[in-house]
Amino acid sequence: MPGRTGWNVDGVDEVPARLRRRTEKWLKDLITAYPESRYVVTTRPSAVPESWLSGFGFEAHSLLSMNQKDIRSFIDHWHTAARSVLEPPWPVSTSSRSPSAARLRP
Repeated sequence: MPGRTGWNVDGVDEVPARLRRRTEKWLKDLITAYPESRYVVTTRPSAVPESWLSGFGFEAHSLLSMNQKDIRSFIDHWHTAARSVLEPPWPVSTSSRSPSAARLRP
């Protein structure tokens, strides 16, 4: 797994509509250049078609409304899942790996 990277491209819906094709090309070029990396792309459903990146193995998923407890659980699970596939090749202290390091504000 050396060299594998995790990419989180958040807020595609915030890209102006006139630049979304350029954004799509950038993402596809990135995926082509680094096929061993893992990617999460987030957007509001109305911004791009569900099949937008399906040719690159992406699947559309939706999040339901969450309360604070749900959000904390989601963050904990997110960090656990990310660590399972993106474990760094160097030692990381337990305190810096703690999902509770992410502070939430209501």
